[in-house]
Amino acid sequence: MMNLKSNVLFLGNNTMLTEGLVSLMKYEESIELTVISMEELLILPKEKLKKFTIFVFTLDFQSKESKGILKQIKSSGISKILYSTNFSNGCFQNVVKYKINGYITLNDSFKDFLFGIQLLKTQETFYSQDVLHQLNLLNAIPTKNTRSRVKSQFNISKRELEIVRYIQKGFQSKQIGEALGISDRTVGKHRENIMKKCNVSNVTELLYFIQKNEIAI
Repeated sequence: MMNLKSNVLFLGNNTMLTEGLVSLMKYEESIELTVISMEELLILPKEKLKKFTIFVFTLDFQSKESKGILKQIKSSGISKILYSTNFSNGCFQNVVKYKINGYITLNDSFKDFLFGIQLLKTQETFYSQDVLHQLNLLNAIPTKNTRSRVKSQFNISKRELEIVRYIQKGFQSKQIGEALGISDRTVGKHRENIMKKCNVSNVTELLYFIQKNEIAI
């Protein structure tokens, strides 16, 4: 059963992709939808943004307008979900750079999309199953001795690697604890140690660190 409605601001354009997503969201009872154009969003007063909880968009990260929108949304405190046709490493790097909370592709279902919107009410990040799968594939590519060197350098323990595997799959601390037979508190301590060793502050940065440094998971 869904919780209270999510007030979603959707950046629309005249493509079948966005129009199809808008059509699905309009009939979803858990969503209060507002569709806005890029031109309208650029001049929207900051105080009006505060009523929204989720910003859903697809953007060209290189354009001046896109950077302006991301800066505007960041200052408002709204959770951001990027959607794209397919996963790309460059796109994921921008997700990290601009601290985007969610990333989903068209290889995922609308049910996954709704799950992500609900999940962002209680946690800071959401990656769809396709995004997690693609990250795992990237991590599976062997490249000389870089993996063992990085693992040794950051002294990541066997237990911590187990926990990272579950984090990659989207598991929360309680689920990880149940799977490994340890307490939530112990999982939390391990997560804290992992973040310190990798010099990151959240799950987005951790997954990017793992991918960039080719740590064997």
